[in-house]
Amino acid sequence: MRLHLLAAFTLFPLTLLSQPFYLDGALLKSQFGSGVNLSAGWKVWSWFDNQLQVTTGVRVGFWTSGPVEAKNISDDAVKTKGTVRVGSANLLIGAEGQITSAFSAGFNIDVVGASLGEWNPENATENASVTPLNLLLGGNPDLGTLNSEFWLGWTINDQWMIRGGLNHHFTESRTRNTFAQADRFRVIENPVFLAIRWKW
Repeated sequence: MRLHLLAAFTLFPLTLLSQPFYLDGALLKSQFGSGVNLSAGWKVWSWFDNQLQVTTGVRVGFWTSGPVEAKNISDDAVKTKGTVRVGSANLLIGAEGQITSAFSAGFNIDVVGASLGEWNPENATENASVTPLNLLLGGNPDLGTLNSEFWLGWTINDQWMIRGGLNHHFTESRTRNTFAQADRFRVIENPVFLAIRWKW
């Protein structure tokens, strides 16, 4: 049994490396912020002659925004404003499908990772630290900094694709002391993005 588990954990990364691979760079822009996401990913499963695929990968992102509204995680009525600067690295999962020979659509979401950064709340005597652990738990319990994308893509040729769409981005921060009746705040933004993908 142990040998089977060891073989599975050893062969799975090698299996991913043998699958179609992509590199992706995206520029993001919202009303108050801007950023860049860089990702690398692989096809994990496919159906209908690769018309529908499940993918996984790694996304590294850098985001600056402000002054932007932040809400208390336990009580949306408690709000403040501040400036966010954060860098994150996450594992992601996604799904994408071929609409026509030239156009695709997809979705992806960060699952787990780490962040480093700060949130500077207005009218506060101290800065807040971005939560270092990123973890997708579903809705309000989510931790850290997570991205998700809804996109449409145009295939230029066998190797290049241009993507565009909507990014859902949130950053959770904590203050050392209670500020505005809370110590956990979340900034949620929905920037548009434009990306270019190289496929191998």
